[in-house]
Amino acid sequence: MSHGDFDQQAQREPQAPPAAGASGQAMVPVPYTGQPSATGAPYPPSYPAVPSPYKDTTVAYLLWFFLAGFGAHAFYLRQPAKAVTMLLLTLVGWATVWILVGILPLLAVAIIWIVDAFLIPGRVRMLNLRIGSVNAAAAAQLGHRPY
Repeated sequence: MSHGDFDQQAQREPQAPPAAGASGQAMVPVPYTGQPSATGAPYPPSYPAVPSPYKDTTVAYLLWFFLAGFGAHAFYLRQPAKAVTMLLLTLVGWATVWILVGILPLLAVAIIWIVDAFLIPGRVRMLNLRIGSVNAAAAAQLGHRPY
């Protein structure tokens, strides 16, 4: 390809003009500080004030079905005391099942597992409402409007 070929190709492909500020200089992205910009609008206006890690019922049920003995669904639903209890009951149960004492802790975990099958949707709903209210309060405190 000759030098003339490059010039012809450059003429055929449209190129975006460089972004320029009022003074003609290139604009540099400004990190978000939470403070209003010179125009008074928060920058960037479309970002939420706080990340919103909403919980999903499907994920909770998958964790419940496959890893309930380890309390994974309870950890996911922010119930650490229950999760640790299930984990310890499972470990103690399997460690002592050979002397038949371990059947009782494993039976307790099985009962909790069955009860949780019915309680997961309500827990997910309540947790998401709590997360949403915390996000809304944080956004209001920072001066952000809801979506």
